[in-house]
Amino acid sequence: KYHSAVEYFRHILLGLDIVDISTFKRNLLSTVTFCSQLYKLREEMEIVEFAPQRYIQIRKLNQAGIGKEDLRGFCEDVAEYVSDGEFFTVFSLQKAGFAHKLDEYGFDDWFYASVLAENKDMFSYQRTGGSRLFRKGSCTVVLSGFIENILDSQEAKSMDVYDLSDYIGTEFGLFVPTSKLIETIRESSMYYDSISQKAYLDYDIYFSEV
Repeated sequence: KYHSAVEYFRHILLGLDIVDISTFKRNLLSTVTFCSQLYKLREEMEIVEFAPQRYIQIRKLNQAGIGKEDLRGFCEDVAEYVSDGEFFTVFSLQKAGFAHKLDEYGFDDWFYASVLAENKDMFSYQRTGGSRLFRKGSCTVVLSGFIENILDSQEAKSMDVYDLSDYIGTEFGLFVPTSKLIETIRESSMYYDSISQKAYLDYDIYFSEV
């Protein structure tokens, strides 16, 4: 029925308005050809991941009045709103007051994050804390750099590790276990004091405080 694996994979990815690839066989999901077609269709905005492993077709979005130009426009507006190298999430954008006409469709944050993630010329990202952490531009996105950025923004250049965890959740909507924060800090140039349970931007900051 199909002349090639590519033709078959495009059929199963584009055949329905909504596709849940978590229902596909695991050995299919791991094939190079399937993955390459999935990434290609996402990059071309033929499909958009609106929830983990669940995709909506652009034709279905078209029926609701959303075109590829609207998705690109959303990315351009976000790029204009944030500063170069700035860390952000869809949650933090909304908290800061960013609004867009796509908001009226009521998609989950995962949808908007998926749209941003496919615009690699504008944004870099890493999946962490149950969501995507972005930076504008071709930047390296790692948890340690994110933590350093937060500590550097504090007047004391330090923070109680539990307050740090709460801050990341409240301001960015990311839920990173405290144990993961401590591990990340210890593996970086930052410093963690287990007695006071505080994170410091570096050892010199800690030494000047004690």
